[in-house]
Amino acid sequence: MKTLRLFGVVLMTVIFAAVILGAAPPLTVANPDTAPFIDNAYHVIQPYSTLWYRLNYEGDHSQMNLRLVKGNENALQFMVHKPAQMSGWWKNPDPVGQGSPQKDDLVWSGNSHEGGTWYVEVMNYNDKPVVFNFEAQGKGILPASAPVSAPPVIAAAAVPQPTFGNTAPETALPISGEKFVIPANTTLWYSFFYPGDHTQVVVRLDQGAKEKLNFMIHAPNQLSKWWDVDPIGRGSPEGDDLVWSSNSHEGGTYMVEVANHNPYAVGFTMSAK
Repeated sequence: MKTLRLFGVVLMTVIFAAVILGAAPPLTVANPDTAPFIDNAYHVIQPYSTLWYRLNYEGDHSQMNLRLVKGNENALQFMVHKPAQMSGWWKNPDPVGQGSPQKDDLVWSGNSHEGGTWYVEVMNYNDKPVVFNFEAQGKGILPASAPVSAPPVIAAAAVPQPTFGNTAPETALPISGEKFVIPANTTLWYSFFYPGDHTQVVVRLDQGAKEKLNFMIHAPNQLSKWWDVDPIGRGSPEGDDLVWSSNSHEGGTYMVEVANHNPYAVGFTMSAK
């Protein structure tokens, strides 16, 4: 009977963890390459997903006014990106602006001397599709076919679409010197090998504190039930970075769980030495 009770507790823990993890899936990050022009018409955005739209702007410093009708009422968000940001939008995610609540709507207004193709990313964190109408007004906003004062930064297929397969410990990527990207509202896994010789190991997430990321360290003996045990450590702010340092006699593959709770993708590098 005791064994059955223990099995029942473990099963309920796994089910509970699965429910919690399934309650807020990461956003499906769309590629801006094929973004249509804002057409002041009604569209649908699927649950936990993003959509991209574009507009041609003269760069004459005239005012641009963007309105996501019912965006605030329907708990949507949108961010505005200028042309110079788009060659690496997933690495440099800071937008020039974002929609602000104005009664039921979300509104952004701004102007610039940078002409070209501007991009707007719409985000739906709801668990259901949402119908919306996106409006763009301003004398410097040109028709889709009109020439602009600067050529669009993005050509067809010019921006690679990153893929994210390391969403679980069994698909963790090894920590390396390359730059990683983590999408909005997402957790990704990374790994490093430690010989268990009691030497000091330091895991550093560059710009992690500045970018409002966080990470947790899991020892090899925790991985069989990582969702049900406390991690052995967490990244702590050290200037702009997040750092964890320790030593142990337990050798093997350690896992690093990196979480991004921002409403945009973040690029970062990480080391384990």
